Amino acid sequence: LGLAWLALAAGEDIEHLVGQLRAALPAVGLTALDGAAQIAGRWPAPAPAALGVMERIKARFDPAHICAPGAFVGGL
Repeated sequence: LGLAWLALAAGEDIEHLVGQLRAALPAVGLTALDGAAQIAGRWPAPAPAALGVMERIKARFDPAHICAPGAFVGGL
């Protein structure tokens, strides 16, 4: 699947590293899991059309918005 995991030393600037990785690998999706609270933009901004599709899918399969509300890109 092309997955990679990074482990950082305690106290490293996670937000700076994520910014560097996103700049170096723009075509690759990058998601921070642990330490995500330290990153201002933990999800890359989706294309507006893509966000609309994701919103409709979320509404279809989770109409009450009870499955991890706000945890995904765009606050979904």
